[in-house]
Amino acid sequence: MRLEAKPTVLNLILWRGIYESEKTFYIQAIRVGLFSSPKLYEGGKIQKFTPEKVYPDLLENSQQYLDIQRFTYFSQGWVALHPNINHSVGDVRYGLLPQDVTPLWGIKINPLTPDSHVENQNFRIF
Repeated sequence: MRLEAKPTVLNLILWRGIYESEKTFYIQAIRVGLFSSPKLYEGGKIQKFTPEKVYPDLLENSQQYLDIQRFTYFSQGWVALHPNINHSVGDVRYGLLPQDVTPLWGIKINPLTPDSHVENQNFRIF
């Protein structure tokens, strides 16, 4: 099991907590205050992404596979499929909402073109 907590953008009172247990990521929001007890807001859970399970036909020497490995490395392994966008993988350490599983950014995989680069994606909604 591993655990990480990060303050939300421009906010030291509301934190995003994320932990991994048995290939599942659990996300929570934690409100801390100087004069009150911490409050926990239960969030969602999402399965950890492994390219071998989702894309078993993607060869390890293909450009898409290498790009997935690079993205996973820089995301420190906190990677999951986007819950609403097909073939998109995101860094779940940073989310749209503190307790939500929807990531802020990620990559789009095209299994039909394994020798092309993945596409960078921005999932923010303004």
